[in-house]
Parts: sequence; C-alpha cells; structure tokens
Amino acid sequence: MKPSPLELKTAKLMRSSIISGKWPCGVKIPPYSRLEKMFPVSRVTLHRAVTRLQREGFLNGIERKGVYVAENPPHLKRIALLLSSPEKHNRFAAILAKDSAVIASQRGYEMVILAHQNRAFYEVEEAEKLRNELALNRYAGMIVSFEPEGSPLPSIFDTGIPKVYMTSGSHKDGFTVTLDNKTLAYNAMKRLKENGAKRVAILAYGRDNPILQHARSMLSEFGFESRPEWVLGIQNEELTEPITRLMFATGRGQRPDGLFIADDNFTEYVAHGIIACGIKVPGELKIISHCNWSMPPRRLVPMELIGFDSRKIISEGIRLIEAFHNKKKTASTLLLPPLMKSEATI
Repeated sequence: MKPSPLELKTAKLMRSSIISGKWPCGVKIPPYSRLEKMFPVSRVTLHRAVTRLQREGFLNGIERKGVYVAENPPHLKRIALLLSSPEKHNRFAAILAKDSAVIASQRGYEMVILAHQNRAFYEVEEAEKLRNELALNRYAGMIVSFEPEGSPLPSIFDTGIPKVYMTSGSHKDGFTVTLDNKTLAYNAMKRLKENGAKRVAILAYGRDNPILQHARSMLSEFGFESRPEWVLGIQNEELTEPITRLMFATGRGQRPDGLFIADDNFTEYVAHGIIACGIKVPGELKIISHCNWSMPPRRLVPMELIGFDSRKIISEGIRLIEAFHNKKKTASTLLLPPLMKSEATI
C-alpha cells in the first residue's frame, strides 16, 4: 500500500526528533495517547509512521514493553563504503569490503558496501534507493574510494553527512585519507638499490598509476639503468604473465636484475612468468612487490613486500566520521605511510 502524505510527514517529524536528540537513543517513545496530541493525525497513521521508522532502523518494538528509540540508529551507526570497482574485479576493493565489514562490526557500526562500476548501481531503481536512504538520514557517513567528479550519481555527494575520500588532494566537502604513494615508490627503489639491483623494471596497472609515475621519476635518482619497455602500465592483468616472459627472455646481462611490482593484482601473474623463464630469485633477480598487509599476495618466488593496511584506512575513516558527529576538531587530511614487513601487522 502506498504511504499517505500524512504518514510520511509524521514519520519525518518523528525521525527529526530522533536525529536531533529530542528522543535520545534507547529511550521509550511517548505512548500513543501522547503522540496523538503531539501529531494531529489518526492513531492508524501514527501506527504506520512508527512501523515505518522500525523498518528504517530508528525504532525498536519490544513486546509488552513498548517502542524504543534504537540504541544504534542508522544516522549514527550506518556507513556506506563506495568502491571504485566491483569486489570481484579488483583485489583492493575485495580487501576493503572484507576488512570494512569486520572493523565496522567491531566498532558497533553497520557497513553497507556499494560498487561504483557495478551495473546494478547505475540502474534507476538502485540509484533512487540510495538517494532515498540518504534523504531519510539512514547513513552516518560515507567512505568513498574514488573522486566524485564524473560519478554517475553526483547528487549523492550533495548531502550534509560526513564524507571520507580515499583519494589524493583535498575535498572541501569532507575528509581525505591519502596513501603516501610517493614514499612507497621511494622506499621500494631504495630497497632494490640496497639489494644490489642495477637494471630495474617496473610493472603496474594502468599508465596513470601514481606509484608507477613516482617510481619512474626516481630511476635516474637511484642510478638505475632502465628502458621504456621495462616500465609498463598494463591495462589487463592477464597480459602480465606473457609480458613478463618477453621481458626476461633475453640473456642475464641484457634483462632486469631488479623488479618493482607496483600493483598486487599483478604479483602472482609476474611470479608465474619469472618461474616459466627459469630465473633464479633472488640470485639473478631482486623483487619487491606492492601489497595490502591485510591480505598479502602469495609469494610464489622470494620477494619483499611493501604496502598499506586497509584496516588502518577503514579505522581512520570511521574515526573521522565519529569526530564529525562528536563535533571534535580534527585534521581534514591524513597521509598514511607505507609499511614494510617489520612494521606491518599480519
């Protein structure tokens, strides 16, 4: 049955009482006899409005006791994680989705995971559902892993809830948690130098990969020999193994003796290519790979790992959202450093 305008208006007024704190969390709401005086509508309409707020998570009905404001209402304890790509297509997205659900639950939050490039996300029905939930204050905040410009749903960012962007730069309408990719690239190059590498190759996903760009600019700084065909941004991870085979098919003195894998989506593919070429690691080739310490890639050949911890990213995102709601002053931009194995919690 389609809700009446009076039901929606009454539910909105009750919802505002909860969000403003007039009806505190965990407190029993007034009985219907008092609600009838507060809201000039029929008891049937009041009952439907209360039922609606129960479905939305703002109220809880307890048998024989009455109706109470939820202890963890959605406007305080429900967070949207907007991923840049579907979990099945991206290792980082899969790790973020897994870790965010666990960490949010540990801290008393519900994490709702949405994929920016998931076809369903573009459907009118799904898009409208998200907009409606934002309009109903059913989120405490959003953690966003892509730049809002060019989003298929720009209106979702025009809300007053706190937003935490996992991107570079700053955002006037929210917080930013930035990964220090420049330091990651520097430390990777430094480690290859310390391990005696002289001819270095870099493999990454996409030509615009920031880690690839930083690492490429540092090759001469560290005195490495390199060639354009050794520094590649690959668009398809399945091409990584055959490209690796071609790169290392030449004689020992003509091929790289150091390799930086700047995207852990490629790590296993590259390792298969190295194994197929019969190269001895680390004797003939020193390897360091980007990783996420929450779920490091399988090391099919000896290699060092350097990367970030998505658990820290999500934890900081939740902390910033909490600071916003608690009106605590905090820096709007946070730069997270990369970690080597000795610094990471695995």
